[in-house]
Amino acid sequence: MKLCSITFSYFFTSPSPFSSSHSWPFMASTDRSNLSNPNNVIDVEVSMAECHARIKIRCRKFPKQLRKIVSGLHSLRLTVLHLNVSTAHEIALYSFTLKVEEDCGLCSEEEISRGVYQLLCRIQEEAFSV
Repeated sequence: MKLCSITFSYFFTSPSPFSSSHSWPFMASTDRSNLSNPNNVIDVEVSMAECHARIKIRCRKFPKQLRKIVSGLHSLRLTVLHLNVSTAHEIALYSFTLKVEEDCGLCSEEEISRGVYQLLCRIQEEAFSV
């Protein structure tokens, strides 16, 4: 088993439909030929309580990634209240507690998961296309 597929895997309580380490029907538009590449590891798990969301993200780490994620979350109208970061080898694990702003267009766990997953895909594409 590849290191990237097991690093921090215990951190996720349930399989996410927005995970590049598994085949899920929600990923029909994703190019599955790249999913076995360790550069493309992205797992997102979201839980919500009222106007707060807890997001767990596992992905390959690279310079300035956290700044881009926080900026992207802000653009989605998700305000960071708390952040925890752990790393192992080339994998980063981010845990966010967020306030979902009233004008946020993402209302459910699934919508937030999809939005954050798309954000991370764009960030990784930019990082690895250089």
